[in-house]
Amino acid sequence: MKYESDRIASIILHLEKQINQLKISKKNLVSRVDDIKNIYNKYEKLEPQQLPQQTVEETKLEYTDAEMKKMRDWMTEKKQIPNKPEIMQILNISKYEINRRGTSELRKKLKTFM
Repeated sequence: MKYESDRIASIILHLEKQINQLKISKKNLVSRVDDIKNIYNKYEKLEPQQLPQQTVEETKLEYTDAEMKKMRDWMTEKKQIPNKPEIMQILNISKYEINRRGTSELRKKLKTFM
């Protein structure tokens, strides 16, 4: 009986130590999550200040007649409508610029040329 009683007491003591370690681990984890939330919230607060809001109408630009001619010449040579990367290469414009201008309306216009 004494042996079993000591063994059970030892198990209980060991479990209590594990519970305390788990509580500490949980506290540390919650602290890290709070730190991440604070960083995220700080970033979210800064984001609108760094990137001014623009409407779709402000960002849309038209393709010039010279650019349209370059694309028509390319289409005449290749016998196909250029895709987005090809348009970027033909006009020597960046991904940002082509996204500002749009490609779907342009491709519709180019289809009427073929």
